[in-house]
Amino acid sequence: MKVPSKEKEKPLCEFYTHIGDEDWVLPGFGANPNEVKLLKEYGNLAKCYNSLHPTHQGVIRDAIKEMGFGMNQFLDEDIVSLAQYNKYCYYVAGLVGINAIELSILSKVCAPFSIPDETKRSLCISAGLLLQKVNIIRDIREDLLQIPQPRIFWPKEVRIRGLEQGYKGYISLSEI
Repeated sequence: MKVPSKEKEKPLCEFYTHIGDEDWVLPGFGANPNEVKLLKEYGNLAKCYNSLHPTHQGVIRDAIKEMGFGMNQFLDEDIVSLAQYNKYCYYVAGLVGINAIELSILSKVCAPFSIPDETKRSLCISAGLLLQKVNIIRDIREDLLQIPQPRIFWPKEVRIRGLEQGYKGYISLSEI
């Protein structure tokens, strides 16, 4: 279901406030049947969240808040530069990488790294960016065939450079 961007702003920015609300639903949203079902039956996910230790809940809530505000920046904005592309990927996946490591350490699934926090954060973000970029490359055909308008995540500056260099619309993956 295609929801106008204006209608997405508030739910994206307020989602973190509902994360533990077992009665909360968001009908009419979702890009595919699975997302629609998740948002209609959100209480099941909230129950799982509520069963977590408060420290773990805080890590998740903080990341969801930053993710919602960050994704909101790209609702109607074309990704023009590599910097914007990396920023978008950070919000949708870099934060997931950070979250996974923080939760693994808090849960004692893995030992704390003996590297500086900034280095650890940078490595987590890089891993998340890599995964998101692989997803974008994997889904390029599906995204370009979206009706009524294709979704294009690759930066415009790279697409234009590809055309100028004679790639006939193909983009050098090494730039992404």
